[in-house]
Amino acid sequence: MSQRHHLSRALALLLAGTLLVSALVAAYPYPPAWRDASAGLRRTAAINALAASADRQTVYAISYQPNGLARSTDSSPRSEAERGGGRTWQRAALLGDQAVPLSVAVTPDDPDRVVVGLVDGARWSTNGGATWTDVPALAGLSVNAWLFAPDGLYAGTSAGLRASTDGGDTWHEVPGAPDDAVLCLLLDPADPNVLYVGTDRGGVYVREAGNWRGGGQGHANALAGDPATGAVYAVALHRIFRTTDHGRTWQDVPWPADVWAPLTLAVASTPAGPVLYAGAVENSGLYRSTDEGSTWQRLDGPTAAGYPPLHGATALSLLALDADRVLVGTDGIGLLATANGGETWQPVDVSLGTPRLAAILPHPTRPGVAYAGAADGVYRSTDGGDSWQLVTGALGRLDVLALAVHPLDPNTVYAGTTTGVYRSTDGGNFWHPWMTGIENVTIYSFTFHPTDPAIIYAGSRGNNVCRTTNGGVSWAPIHNGLETLTAFDVLVDARNPQVLTIGTVEGIYRSGDGGESWEKLALGELSIFDLAEAGGFLYAGTTDGVYVSRDGGSTWAAQRQEMGAQTVIALLADPGRPGVLYAGTIGAGVYRSDDGGVTWRAWSRNLAGATIYDLALDPFDEQRLYAATDQGAFTLTLWVP
Repeated sequence: MSQRHHLSRALALLLAGTLLVSALVAAYPYPPAWRDASAGLRRTAAINALAASADRQTVYAISYQPNGLARSTDSSPRSEAERGGGRTWQRAALLGDQAVPLSVAVTPDDPDRVVVGLVDGARWSTNGGATWTDVPALAGLSVNAWLFAPDGLYAGTSAGLRASTDGGDTWHEVPGAPDDAVLCLLLDPADPNVLYVGTDRGGVYVREAGNWRGGGQGHANALAGDPATGAVYAVALHRIFRTTDHGRTWQDVPWPADVWAPLTLAVASTPAGPVLYAGAVENSGLYRSTDEGSTWQRLDGPTAAGYPPLHGATALSLLALDADRVLVGTDGIGLLATANGGETWQPVDVSLGTPRLAAILPHPTRPGVAYAGAADGVYRSTDGGDSWQLVTGALGRLDVLALAVHPLDPNTVYAGTTTGVYRSTDGGNFWHPWMTGIENVTIYSFTFHPTDPAIIYAGSRGNNVCRTTNGGVSWAPIHNGLETLTAFDVLVDARNPQVLTIGTVEGIYRSGDGGESWEKLALGELSIFDLAEAGGFLYAGTTDGVYVSRDGGSTWAAQRQEMGAQTVIALLADPGRPGVLYAGTIGAGVYRSDDGGVTWRAWSRNLAGATIYDLALDPFDEQRLYAATDQGAFTLTLWVP
């Protein structure tokens, strides 16, 4: 065969290969689509308002997010087993472009007629939220509260009290009313001609027979009344007050001395007297009183089965359907319900929010096993992320931000949370607190010493870097020389474990003596969320994109071509593909670099607007990439032509 023929054949094979690759690329569009792998993960949402129809059959829930309104029409139980809250919920139709709701109320005579207050304005619906009509007169105002009264409809706004006497068509200021922002409204349960107005700075005002009184100082968070006794309760000045004479005098209601201040309040009227439910600030519990507040019972404390799901959450909103059936809107784990006065609690899926994940970790030695850190705890998957189960439920709510598996013991798993470190020694079945020496610290990351895994470094808020030298039995902060209080990530030099590099809220620091002392390196004007090492270079994810150091961290340069100044909070170097890096951003999805970070391209498609908190490669499938996002867990099959 001639040399020319050989050359022709080689060119033909090359052309065929090129056409094949082109065909594959055309059939497999770039970047590839991410697959939602969130089955079993609970939605997380802050439920900041609840309202029910007069017959308690229809319930509305508000979440502080665009178009965050849901409705249930079957809250009345058909049997004892259903005595919790709405059995089924539907998300209402769009309130408007990026409309964020704050408050909701239902007309007394028609459960389908509902009004919603927004950060900017208000909307009416006459068909249960299927369609909405704007309220032009309230445009530009934040509407925090509503009240249907015999003389009309009242709206508590950021500019004071407004009223309508024609069903909401026209609105006017109320003569004599305070001009402070109005946060809550109530009619006196014994006299509907008496109006209570809770404000953000002036406490509680009362209008009776057209005359106003009261006011003063303080932030009034909640008002509730008992029709049987005529008593009115107010949460203000970090305390609970009661009046039985239309607000002329107020009495302090006792509150547990060792509990943070009350925030929310609901009252259920019974023949035996009012039943009070009160939520405290700072995740410090929900309480119940059957003696008008003289004594309180905590409802989220430990039981024989562990802590209820309410434990560790803050009750932003309360709705007592009766003395035993109560709905609690929390600050991040959605809606919870009890049918027995708080003895047991059940999560309620109200179709609001998303399953936010801050961490994801495929198990390094067990195929198919993965862990996910969510706002309500640690989840585990045994099928590669196809389904998930909550495994920390007995501890109540844990807001999990970091995960790690012990390098030498595959059964030991660590979880970093907003309340410290938790550990499991059986692969995640049972968990216990594992951080003594430091209380209530937020943990952002774990890094093991490369030759002594009993030494663990944890990036934290308030204590910078925390270190244990005994596997977590005790911890201590190491921050001599640090000028900041928050460290997000710790990188240990594998060649010299005494050299530590940390990313903090104010730049990058380095220690040459295992953390006993620190020196500031660079980027003090930036927050450094994640650090990675690849190919002898150091990479930093910052509030200004990705930076790289080629001299061990002494100097840094921006390296974000085609990415721009995105805030990068997750970095991942692909160990099997030199030069390949992934960056997770706030609100702009994933970026990928194939040249060591010199250039980047969006790698998101269906996650283009997502926040990516964590990225991880499957150790048993180098083509599989996991992402923990504000929309749940996602996986991507990496395909390189």
